[in-house]
Amino acid sequence: MAIRFKTKHTGTTLVSKVLVIGAVAFIGAFSFFVYVQPLLHKKEYQIEQKINRDLVDPNAKHAQGLAKWKSPFEPRVRAD
Repeated sequence: MAIRFKTKHTGTTLVSKVLVIGAVAFIGAFSFFVYVQPLLHKKEYQIEQKINRDLVDPNAKHAQGLAKWKSPFEPRVRAD
């Protein structure tokens, strides 16, 4: 006859561990394409944004009194 030891059940099973690890891996892979990949290919994104923003009229009146569009790649000028 086998001796059984009473242990406190924590509720963590192999399935729950796999699900948590899978979710973390999915979020990590997704964040690579959102954050890291554009940083690695900055020049390509600059060219693509230049093409897309040529279609926008910077002098057009914007809704709700928003400021004119400014290029995010130009150096910032401090107002002293």
